[in-house]
Amino acid sequence: MKPMLSCLWAFGTGLLGWAWVGVGSAQEPVKIGVLLPYTGVIAVQAQDNTRGFELYLKRVGGQAGGGPSR
Repeated sequence: MKPMLSCLWAFGTGLLGWAWVGVGSAQEPVKIGVLLPYTGVIAVQAQDNTRGFELYLKRVGGQAGGGPSR
């Protein structure tokens, strides 16, 4: 009985913490970054990827993960 109670307590605490973090972060814009090689032979593709991602964010209204993004 004790291991089951400990497991339920841990699950409940984790769920509460997850919900608390979700509420707090929903108010602030999310900063999104990508790691792409902007120099060298594949710099053109990296720039195209960046422009495509910016276009996507523009089309969805700047929303990422249910909240605003920067």
